[in-house]
Amino acid sequence: MTVDAAAVDTGRTAVPRLWVVGSGSALPRAGHGCSGYALEPGDGSIVLLDAGPGTVRGLGAFGGTVDRIRGVVLSHEHTDHCADLLHLLFARRNPGVGEIPELELVGPRGTAALLARCQVWAGRTDEHGNALPTDGVRVLEVDPSSEARAADGASTVRCGTLRLEPTATFHTSNAVAWRVTFESGFVLVYSGDCPAEESGGHAALAELARGADLLLVECSAPDTAPLPGHLTPSSVAAIAGEARPRHVLLTHFYPDLEPDDAVAAVERHLEERAGSEPDRGRTEIAVAAARDGLGLRLAPGRIDGWPS
Repeated sequence: MTVDAAAVDTGRTAVPRLWVVGSGSALPRAGHGCSGYALEPGDGSIVLLDAGPGTVRGLGAFGGTVDRIRGVVLSHEHTDHCADLLHLLFARRNPGVGEIPELELVGPRGTAALLARCQVWAGRTDEHGNALPTDGVRVLEVDPSSEARAADGASTVRCGTLRLEPTATFHTSNAVAWRVTFESGFVLVYSGDCPAEESGGHAALAELARGADLLLVECSAPDTAPLPGHLTPSSVAAIAGEARPRHVLLTHFYPDLEPDDAVAAVERHLEERAGSEPDRGRTEIAVAAARDGLGLRLAPGRIDGWPS
């Protein structure tokens, strides 16, 4: 993973950052590891958005350390998005780490059960094989279903200084996308995985991303060879055209889709959409491809370090 050394300052500035640790899929691909993104709110802490295999190791490229990880926010339980939770729990027990703060683990229904399974896989069980309590980890589960949202009135939660709002994507029975609001007011929306089919995920994700500063969105496969449960360039353009975020950063590339081709296709579909809806006017949306090691400064009203 190549990181711009000039952009690394251990993350203790007041300007929030996003680091792309893994921008690929479960399949091997140079420069694009499994899904993992690190948010630096600006207070020295790190909050992970998903934690696919290799995420914890990849933090070292930009000065990330285990003791700085204060939160993990999961979109769903597929291993290319969550397997390094097990690694992180093991790393937190390493005697070389020293004192570490409480870890907030935020995710959809089933996250507490996932944590218990991690304990079992790590051999941390009682004499009956039951998972031992996980010291220093606080679990917060959300239910983004329409029924739960109606009953609760709101599903917004907090992780450190970040405000999080989920919505269901229907990639799995409990998969969610997240709207993340920083103290500065900067809004980042992370899609997780979302079906390209019109199953309700499109509309929900578009509503969640409406007016966001940055939409970090999967773009897994070309329109000519779509993958079940995933977005293609045309479906990303449909969501972005409806939501009108300022920036769209494509990620989660499978080997059959070249990142530059994905950007070109999304831009073409957005142009076609704008031409077919002249009454809505033109809103410029910057589109780029993520790569492992990309670091962005999330300043209010702009993003520094945006790929050209």
